[in-house]
Amino acid sequence: MNMSFLAKTILPVLLLGTALTGCSQNNTDNTSTTSTTVLESDANPTRVLLAAILLATGDIEKALSDGLVTVADIDAATAAITNGTLDAWRERAEADFNG
Repeated sequence: MNMSFLAKTILPVLLLGTALTGCSQNNTDNTSTTSTTVLESDANPTRVLLAAILLATGDIEKALSDGLVTVADIDAATAAITNGTLDAWRERAEADFNG
């Protein structure tokens, strides 16, 4: 198994709990009413969560240059952190992962 595969698939799942604990502002049901408009993006939900982690703790520029996240993912993560809607991205990533 190569490192790129691990970084793109397993790492975001492992770091998911850390991202939600550190970045989610509010865990109430109000995200379900805004999630439709917030999530309309070309961003990938798992990469959005990874971008949120990297924005808070890591080197986002390196992740961007390595292709781990896209500009759309970073923009969506920044908006989710600011708006407190990171949980909606987590729910979408879980749905994609389980689907």
